[in-house]
Amino acid sequence: MPNANILVSPCYETFLYKIMTIENLLKSVDESYLHFNRVDSYLDYNDGEQPPRDRTQNSQQCFEKSPNTSWEDHCDKARSRTYACCFSLENSTFIWANYGGGNPEKQVCLVFHYGKLRQYLNEALNGGRLFQGDTECHQIFDINYGKVAYIDWQEHFEGKELLPNAIQYSFLKDNEYSDENELRISLSFAGGGQFHDFSFEKSIQLGFNFKEAFQQKIISGIEVDREKIDPDFLARLRERGFNPAE
Repeated sequence: MPNANILVSPCYETFLYKIMTIENLLKSVDESYLHFNRVDSYLDYNDGEQPPRDRTQNSQQCFEKSPNTSWEDHCDKARSRTYACCFSLENSTFIWANYGGGNPEKQVCLVFHYGKLRQYLNEALNGGRLFQGDTECHQIFDINYGKVAYIDWQEHFEGKELLPNAIQYSFLKDNEYSDENELRISLSFAGGGQFHDFSFEKSIQLGFNFKEAFQQKIISGIEVDREKIDPDFLARLRERGFNPAE
């Protein structure tokens, strides 16, 4: 985690909650991956953006060896090369209502152990596999973990003393999203180089063995609404060796 000193991370024993649709979970289990979306493709207001006051300052700071390129430009490019996988720090009615389609017949909550997940992903990124669709990619990303900070978007100023690290913007959101109580894992490449064999598509998949994750208690459980969940889903999960909590 190269930017641990500028991000707020929870304690090792923290639990994380991720709401998914049934079909997305089964696809992730069968194909062994965690899904990451590029932050500038999210529908949330200004996700990963520079707040207005920062953008004004950043636009005035240019590189000595590239005077036509500003820190604003650099941060925009970094945003287009940063992916996120999102969790909540609270198993709230809000996340059940707003994620995984909001339909209790077709949604599930995975409960992750933060410390074990972090260790697993660090090891996976060093020796694991990244995919865009069916295409395996070279590993060029840094991984970071942090709580999202909810801010007054118009008034917030991240660069009070020093120019902010570009990754900080991927962990800021407007106060209107504070009910998410989000923990974010990012994969980012902030360099300025050009690529001929890789394009930063809107999503990427990091290899993740769900069966192994259950055995190691990285995923401590699956929660569903027992009264409403589609029974066929439960059967399909059990076929794969998973048994949701009562």
